[in-house]
Amino acid sequence: MLTVGTDTYATLAEATAYIESYYLCSESKRATWEALNENAQEIYLRRSAQEIDRCQFQGIKAATDQTMEFPRYVYQDPAGYYYEYDYATETAVVPENVKRAQVEEALELASPSNDTTEKNIRVGSVKSYKIGNLSETYGNDSTIAKQPAEYVINSKTAAKLLAQYTNGSFRIS
Repeated sequence: MLTVGTDTYATLAEATAYIESYYLCSESKRATWEALNENAQEIYLRRSAQEIDRCQFQGIKAATDQTMEFPRYVYQDPAGYYYEYDYATETAVVPENVKRAQVEEALELASPSNDTTEKNIRVGSVKSYKIGNLSETYGNDSTIAKQPAEYVINSKTAAKLLAQYTNGSFRIS
């Protein structure tokens, strides 16, 4: 069983509702998802959450003891920090785009498309080569604890949904 905040951002019900809202019955990703049993769907959601948590993000976790990368404080201006906040419960919340990205990545893991192939080519590209006695090295450094989303996330849609949290900026004075 999935536990929000421990091994998932989105519940299975949220994932199913998202897929039903954004994918036609005739689309292969939706058909693949619906053919999976609940246990398999949960596994893909867990894996996609793990992939998201391997990415580098702006800011810091909203609570020092939270298991997952979101919710987050993200530095916005000299006045303080910005993060998604539920004023009714007075708690930081996981942004909807993070939940959507998790579902998109789960769909891509369950039914790989050209997005996965392109990411594997990009990540597995030539890392170095030597001309004398010709030598090539492929791959990326998987020992890095946190990596840019383009090295981790398979789904282009998920990467776009996460972009606002991964793309940093700074003020030039």
